Amino acid sequence: MSLYRLPIVLFIATLVLSFAACSSGEKRDLTAQHAAAVAKSSIEIRPTPTLESHVRHWIKGNEYLSNGQFQLAIDEFDEVIPLGADFRGLYTNRGSAYAGLGEHRRAIEDYDEAVRLRPNAVEVYFNRGNSYLHLGEYRTALKDYDKAIELDPEFPGSYRNRGITFTKLGQDSLAERDRVKACELDRSRC
Repeated sequence: MSLYRLPIVLFIATLVLSFAACSSGEKRDLTAQHAAAVAKSSIEIRPTPTLESHVRHWIKGNEYLSNGQFQLAIDEFDEVIPLGADFRGLYTNRGSAYAGLGEHRRAIEDYDEAVRLRPNAVEVYFNRGNSYLHLGEYRTALKDYDKAIELDPEFPGSYRNRGITFTKLGQDSLAERDRVKACELDRSRC
């Protein structure tokens, strides 16, 4: 990658200012000081990737995620995330890729960031609840499923997985209630 340096611009600006403000004897001294200061603080400007490039990585990452190629998806999302791009679902999708690899702690880290960016995204709470469920952290999973249900009471997956979590906790009547509700919302999975 090529680098562009701007010390000459800073040097010229400081040189002009110093000449305007000083007598001729002081000018030589200040010119040398300014040149040294500018050389020390040269600013590098790196060309940044274009929005088009960000979108390409995001789309490619989503394609890999859909095809179950989780590591390739992560690699694509990793190209965009450090650049500060805030595409809808970027952290959620990378979290899902980590979950697909069984790396639920890393998935939860991404879901936490997704919650920070999009606190009303049902799928983030649902997915994070799933990772907590896989880790055996049932009480925390319940909190995420509860939040997902609060945000979208018509999403059957939250009831279904909360029911599974209740079963793991030995709360069979609550589990049955959620299974029934999930079936009411989606008969195809009963």
